[in-house]
Amino acid sequence: MPNGPTVAIMPFRNLSEDSSQQRFADGLTEELIGVLGRYTDMNVLSSMLTFGKRNNDNAMEELRDNYGINYLVSGTLRRGESEIRLVVNLIDVTTGIQTWAQTFDIALTPGDVFATQNTIVEEVAKAVGEPVGGGIAQSVLPRLRHTPPEDMSTYECTLYTMGDWMDYDRLVDMRDCIALAKAEGRADDQIYATDAMLLRLARTQGVPLYKESNNQLLEMQAEAVDKALKLNPRNPRAMFHLALTHLGYGDRKALVKAAHDTLALKADANLSGWTAWLLANVREFEIGLPLLERAIEISKGAYPSIWHAPFGNYHVENGRYEEALIAYRAANTDGHWSTQIQVIQTLGLLGRIDEAKQELQKLDSSTPNWDIAKAVYRWNYWMPSELGLEKLVEGLRLAGMPEGDFDGL
Repeated sequence: MPNGPTVAIMPFRNLSEDSSQQRFADGLTEELIGVLGRYTDMNVLSSMLTFGKRNNDNAMEELRDNYGINYLVSGTLRRGESEIRLVVNLIDVTTGIQTWAQTFDIALTPGDVFATQNTIVEEVAKAVGEPVGGGIAQSVLPRLRHTPPEDMSTYECTLYTMGDWMDYDRLVDMRDCIALAKAEGRADDQIYATDAMLLRLARTQGVPLYKESNNQLLEMQAEAVDKALKLNPRNPRAMFHLALTHLGYGDRKALVKAAHDTLALKADANLSGWTAWLLANVREFEIGLPLLERAIEISKGAYPSIWHAPFGNYHVENGRYEEALIAYRAANTDGHWSTQIQVIQTLGLLGRIDEAKQELQKLDSSTPNWDIAKAVYRWNYWMPSELGLEKLVEGLRLAGMPEGDFDGL
């Protein structure tokens, strides 16, 4: 049973003039219960329990007392000629305070009520349940910023990892929270999946969280993933980190299989986007790029800028360097070293050497002492070494990056 919050979704109320639209509202509620129930951190009450509380003024209190719910989702529906307006509210049942609300205006799909329903449910489920930016997460996270690791539940510890990965104090709290859960025998599949994520972050970004070598960290990452999947073979986050572990070992075939398995496990929208990013990054463009485009579309602007980078990789492979530069610059809004390197590489390939040197200076000002040897070494943490490396080295050389102790491909 998931250790996260328990959520009750009340039947949406029809406020349209057409009373028959209540059936449509009930269908939306049923679908939403099913979709939110796939989130591995969340317990969702069945429709048998919540539909029986329709028009019950004491529904929230009764569901809290009888089933221990933490949050209640309610909503209203209005249907016009060409669109549906859905207003969804999230209530913290402990305080009775509405902690989140959002209005959704969805265009009707002519002649296809199920397509309309699927679109609505997809958007609402993401807005309520996503571990990154969802309404429930937004309600919990502010409190966790002031909660010491020893007082966090395993769900809270896992959720806390969804914040700023570059905040060192936060990373230390995450590490300590995971260590406590394991020491006290509370570690579940989500804790081990989170452990794998943190170990990879330390290994690939050089964050000084552990005393072990990079090779030892990779072994620890593999062990954490193995434990997560033994506890729950259907955990999509653990399966995604299995793919990343295969990336660490340079096993592209196994990586692709684990990424497909992640998608088959109905990963949430954010995790599906990262899985598509990973597939496209290892040159599975035909599958990865359309999925990534879809993830960007449904995120409505709330997605990591680095998701643009695989589109740049695709353009570089096809010799379209101007298009690649646009994609890499879109990916580089947060100044991550990998996308900065890709911007420099592409400027070199375009022969825009003065601009490339300016970007090199920016890179050295944020993370000094870059050379081609270091770039290749770090590159191999992100993708199997044979992919894109020749063009990377060519572009960096043209841009004037020093060789360092690079001894060739």
